[in-house]
Amino acid sequence: TIIRNNIIFDHKPISYGGLSLHPGSGARVYNNTIYGNKIGLSINGSGVIARNNIIYGNTMNVELTGSAGTVMSHNLCTGDASCVITTNPLFVNASANDFHLLSTSPAINAGADLAADGVTQDFECTPRPQGSGWDIGADEFGPPGASCGGPPSLPGDLNGDGARTLI
Repeated sequence: TIIRNNIIFDHKPISYGGLSLHPGSGARVYNNTIYGNKIGLSINGSGVIARNNIIYGNTMNVELTGSAGTVMSHNLCTGDASCVITTNPLFVNASANDFHLLSTSPAINAGADLAADGVTQDFECTPRPQGSGWDIGADEFGPPGASCGGPPSLPGDLNGDGARTLI
């Protein structure tokens, strides 16, 4: 399962909130923006790879339990040793749910190249990278790309393959 280019925000009343992988064995979590939830990213499963995610402004940003072999890299977050960048991601206006990056964001050009994993555009179809490297989070700083074709036609289809994604 690949979970990529999502903006997950404002799920504080829910026990976990953000993105919970229970069990999440073998899941790939790439270029997501997770903000304002009770728990940002919760992993209880082996072999999960989480790269290029912004996990910020949650009550608890990262929770890793029973997560043998989990790889966390190139993430912007606070409260976890796996966070590469631990400062404010500098969104345009998070209080108005605008999670685009400001031109001064530390997330710009700070991510890992994930082209081999199929991450070649952001949530608005802006090609990655726009600068010298991949940006961290769901937004690649720059002008929006061509239309992505709208939201998935099937609720729960997180990877666009036409089937509900089970995590």
